[in-house]
Amino acid sequence: MRNFFCSKINYLTTIIFSLISSIGIAQNNAIDSIYTLSLEDLLSIEVTTASKKSEKISDIPASIVLITREKIEASGYQSIEDIFANVTGMYQMNDYLWFGTDNFGVRGFYTNGTFSNIIILVNGVNQMEEWYNSFPTTKINVPVEAIDRIEVVRGPLSVIYGNSAFFGAINIITNESNKSIASAGIGNNGQYRAFGKAVAKNEIFTFTANAGVYGNYGIDEPWEKMNTVVNPNGEWGDIPPTSKGQLEDHRKYFDFSLDYKGLFARFQQTATDRGVIDYYPGYDDGHLARIQTTNLVVGKTFLLNNNLSFTFKGGYYTFRNFLDYKHNSDSTAYTFNDIYSESFDLELNTVWTPSDKFNIITSGYYRKALRDQLTVDAPNLSVGYYNLDAGLSRKNSKYRWAIFTQAQYSIEKLSIVGGIRFEQTPKYDIDYRVRFDYPTDPLDPDSPGYIKRVGTYNYDAIEVIPRIGIIYHPNKSNHIKIMYGSAIKAPSIGQNMDIVRYPSRPQMEPSTIQTIELNYISTIGNYATINFSVFRNYADKLITRINSLTLGMINYSSGRLTTTGSELSLVFKPIDKLTINLSGMYQISTDKTEGYENIELNYSPKFLGYGNITYRPTKKLSANINFRYVDKMYPAYNISTTGDGTRIGDTAPAYTVFGLNLRVDNIIKDGIFASFSISNLLDTEIRYPVTRSQDYFDKGTLGYSRMFTINAGYKF
Repeated sequence: MRNFFCSKINYLTTIIFSLISSIGIAQNNAIDSIYTLSLEDLLSIEVTTASKKSEKISDIPASIVLITREKIEASGYQSIEDIFANVTGMYQMNDYLWFGTDNFGVRGFYTNGTFSNIIILVNGVNQMEEWYNSFPTTKINVPVEAIDRIEVVRGPLSVIYGNSAFFGAINIITNESNKSIASAGIGNNGQYRAFGKAVAKNEIFTFTANAGVYGNYGIDEPWEKMNTVVNPNGEWGDIPPTSKGQLEDHRKYFDFSLDYKGLFARFQQTATDRGVIDYYPGYDDGHLARIQTTNLVVGKTFLLNNNLSFTFKGGYYTFRNFLDYKHNSDSTAYTFNDIYSESFDLELNTVWTPSDKFNIITSGYYRKALRDQLTVDAPNLSVGYYNLDAGLSRKNSKYRWAIFTQAQYSIEKLSIVGGIRFEQTPKYDIDYRVRFDYPTDPLDPDSPGYIKRVGTYNYDAIEVIPRIGIIYHPNKSNHIKIMYGSAIKAPSIGQNMDIVRYPSRPQMEPSTIQTIELNYISTIGNYATINFSVFRNYADKLITRINSLTLGMINYSSGRLTTTGSELSLVFKPIDKLTINLSGMYQISTDKTEGYENIELNYSPKFLGYGNITYRPTKKLSANINFRYVDKMYPAYNISTTGDGTRIGDTAPAYTVFGLNLRVDNIIKDGIFASFSISNLLDTEIRYPVTRSQDYFDKGTLGYSRMFTINAGYKF
C-alpha cells in the first residue's frame, strides 16, 4: 500500500501543475501580512464562523482563536492534528482504533471514540459523519498547504449549528488566497507530500482548487511498551514484535470552491488508508481502515437591498469506513467492518440589518439520513455466527429539523446578543439482523438462518437552546465579554444500537452542556495583547461507550461533569521582527456521576501550556520554535464495571514537546520557498492514557517520536 501511494505522487503532481497552468491566475492583492498588522488591527479582522455572518473578533460573543496561513507556515505544522494540538485548551489523544483518527479533549473534557466535542467545517461545510455524529480528522484530511486560515470559536454554539457544537466550532478555510501554490516535501519515517492550489479571480468570479497527497509510516514501537502482557495465550496470532508497518497513514484530498454572482459551490473528496489496532494487533501488516468521503454543497445568496440578504443552500454527503481485519488466519475471526452513510441537508439563512445598531439572523435547517448502515463479518462472536447487518431501518428515515434566531443590538460601547434555537429529531427505527449457518428454530429446518430485531428510538422532544452575550468596549483597546450558552449532542444511530441489542435498558437522551464565561481582551500599544477567560461548564447525560474484550460493547448516558477553568493568552511584539505567543489553561473538572464524586477525573489534564515564537530577521527568513505542555492524565476508573476500585491502566505522565521550523521565502525569485521543520525536537516520549476502547493496552498508547521534514514550493 505504501508503494502504491508513493507511486501516485508524480502522477498527482503532473495533474496539479496542469490544472494550475490551465487557469488564469489572479494578481496578488492579498490581505496584509499578519506580521505587518498592529495588534489592535488584529481584533478588527472579520470572521464568519461564530454567527454565519462577518463580524469583528472584538464584537463576537465568544472566545476566538484565529490561525493564519502565515502562522501555519512559520510554525512548520504538517497536519491538521498538529494545528489542533496547539490550540489553547485542546489536547491530543490516540488509541489507534475507530476510524484511525486522533481525538482531542477540549477544556478538560474528553469523549471516548472519535472526535465529537466541536463541530468542524471546511469552507462552512459541515464535516460530520452520521454513524457516531463525529468529526474524524482522517475523514477531513485538509493538507496544511491548502489552509488560508482557521477560525476556532470556543463555547457552546448549538444555537447556530445545532447538534454537536458542544464546545464550539472550527472552520477550516481553503478558498481565500489569491495565490496559487505548487509544493512537495519528504522526511524521515517515510514522510511524503505533494500539493497544488489553483486560484482564478476577477470582480464577479472566484475559483479555488486544492489537491494533495501526504502520509508516513506511523509509529514503530515494541508492543511491550504499551502492554504489560504481550500476546497472552497466543491469541494475537502470528504478529510482529513491534508496530512497524501496522499503523501507516496515507491520505488524499481534493476540493474546489466556485463563486459567481451570488451562486456558490463547495466540493470535497477525501480518501485515507490508515492502520489501526482493534482489541489487539493483526498479523502481517495489521488491520487497515479505508475511509472515503464526498461532500457537495451548492447555493445562492440573494441581496434584496443593503439591509437584507437570503442564503439558500443544499448539501449531499457520503461517508464510508471499511475496516479490513487481520485478527487471525483461521476462519473464526473478524474479517471486516463496513460503515456507510448517505445524507443531505437544506438550509435557509436570513440576515437583516435595519440599522447600524441592530441586526437579526434567522435560519431554518433540515437534514435527512438516507442510509446509515453497519455490516460486520465476525464469526468469532458465537458458534455458527456469520455476520451482522444493522443501522437505520431501510423502511424508515431519520431526519432533524431546526429553526433559530439571533439578534444583536449595539449602542455606543455596549452590545447585547441573544439567540434561541428549536431543534427536534423525530422517532426513527433501527434494524438489527444477525445471520447464522443453521436454522433459528431447531424444530423447523426450513426456518430462516437469521434473527431480525427492530427497535424504535423514542426520544423526540423539541430541544430549546438559548444563548446570550454582553459585550462592553470601554475604549478601543479593551473589550469585555460576558457569555452564557447551552448546547446539545444527540446520541447517534451507532450509539443507539443498544435499543435493539439490550431493549430493557433506558434509552439515551441528548447530552447537554451549559457554559458561562467572562472574556477580557486588552491591547497595550502595539506591543502586547492580553486575552483572559474564566469559564464554568456543567455537562449532563454524557454518553460513554465501553468497547472491551471483557465487558463487550456498551453505551450508557448518565455522566455529569463540572469544569471551572481559566485561560490566558499573551501576544508580545517587543520589536517588529519578533512575535511571541504564550498561552495556558488551568482547569479543575469534577465528576458528578453517582459513585465518582471523590475520584480524580480521567482524561483531564489540570494544566496545559503552549508557546510559539517567530523571529523574522528579514522578509525572506523566519525561524520558529513552538512547544506544548500536557499535564498528567488518569485513565478510566473501574467503579461502574468491576467495582474493584482500580483504574484500567497506568497514569500517563506529563510531557513537553518542542518543534523547530526554519523557512526561506523568495529564493532566487519571488514566490519560491523552502522550509525545514522538526517536530518533537527532543524526542520526548508521548504517552496517551489507556481508553475504554483499547483497555488491552494497559500502559497506554504512544505518539510520534522525532520527525523532520523538508518542504519546497512556488507561490505565484
